[in-house]
Amino acid sequence: MTLEENYPGADRVIDEAVVDEIRDMLRSVILQGTGRMARVIKRPVYGKTGTTNDYTDAWFVGFDDRLAVGVWVGRDDHTPIGDKETGARAALPIWIEFMKNYR
Repeated sequence: MTLEENYPGADRVIDEAVVDEIRDMLRSVILQGTGRMARVIKRPVYGKTGTTNDYTDAWFVGFDDRLAVGVWVGRDDHTPIGDKETGARAALPIWIEFMKNYR
């Protein structure tokens, strides 16, 4: 016997044309920008790298048609993680390995 079923609805909050534009921008990060290393994944992926000015944090947040994943690299005491340790160098390789192997 089922006591309750809940199927949450989804309301469109952003125009579809805007979503397409954002997706195109995030795809260009992979094809031509700081996320170029992710081209080794042989399916369309999208994402954005990030790095703080003093190299204390680096991240990559990306997605494909089924999954969104974020990777952050940093320290709790906010000390630098290393000279030139950017999102593309420190976080993106972790994201790539995960995305290559999750399917």
